[in-house]
Amino acid sequence: GGTTHLYRNRGAVPSHRIELRGLAGNRAAIGATLRGTTAGSEGPRRGVFGGGGYWSQDSPVIPWPVSSGEVELEVAWPDGETSGHVLSGEARTWTFSHPDRLPGAP
Repeated sequence: GGTTHLYRNRGAVPSHRIELRGLAGNRAAIGATLRGTTAGSEGPRRGVFGGGGYWSQDSPVIPWPVSSGEVELEVAWPDGETSGHVLSGEARTWTFSHPDRLPGAP
């Protein structure tokens, strides 16, 4: 075996981390999509996926770039509901719940 190396990504840009909380039966909100609008310009739509191949699973956390202004984020939930949120400020973790989810639900 060879020597193990650890690399640090020094060029990385901080980003927001978005976590979605779905309803019972789909708590990870798999199938939801997100789209951000900044200064009237829509960005690409990003999806929440459960996996992409054999023995794989996608992260439940969606990275979102930090913008110099506010980002209006639309979440389209798997059941067709939508909710709007605003991202602003420094990079941080945001958690958004389905509009019908009861407060404190696991």
